[in-house]
Amino acid sequence: MVKLQDGREFNEKSYDPRYKYNMYVCSRGHQVLSCDLDMGVTPMFVTCRRGGLSGCGLTGESQMYPAGPPNSFNFPVELVWRKPTKGELRRARRDNFIDYFDKGGLQMEWIHG
Repeated sequence: MVKLQDGREFNEKSYDPRYKYNMYVCSRGHQVLSCDLDMGVTPMFVTCRRGGLSGCGLTGESQMYPAGPPNSFNFPVELVWRKPTKGELRRARRDNFIDYFDKGGLQMEWIHG
């Protein structure tokens, strides 16, 4: 279990049917399993963080939420999508990024990788 920035605990090591799972894959074949804890919008692309602390730097592309649970070998979840906290919303307003959240965008939180 990991404790997320919004205070919730999340079991990143096993499937939970309450949530939506997705995979992001970069052109080097690195795979990152993500989980949507809340309803909302997520981006089509994320920067790959595999291959060391700074990551490989390529773009991981969404696999568009494949049907069914992820394979057990894809765990643990490395990226969680959730509603932003009040503090994250304040920072988004300050940084002129609030439009993303106003349109239903979810906050990205890396928990592994």
